[in-house]
Amino acid sequence: MEAKTQELNEHILPPDVKVRPYYDRSDLVQLTIDTVEHNLLLGMILVFVVLMAFLVSFRAAVIVALTIPLSLLFAFIFVHAEEFQRTCFR
Repeated sequence: MEAKTQELNEHILPPDVKVRPYYDRSDLVQLTIDTVEHNLLLGMILVFVVLMAFLVSFRAAVIVALTIPLSLLFAFIFVHAEEFQRTCFR
């Protein structure tokens, strides 16, 4: 965002016109991403520990614990693909 704003100010706009960001949300976005990563990791660990306690099978616990982030990843991939299809084939 900062690089695009700088490029816009230096090369595209007239010299007496400048664009200044009003809000800088980069800190909030980074904090949100860190929180999601932390909660996802904590959820995986908690699921792994509970499954190890009940199933007493390391292999089964690992498979189920890895299913959580993979299902989230595939959900994001399909949502992104659906959005792409809706914008391209209107």
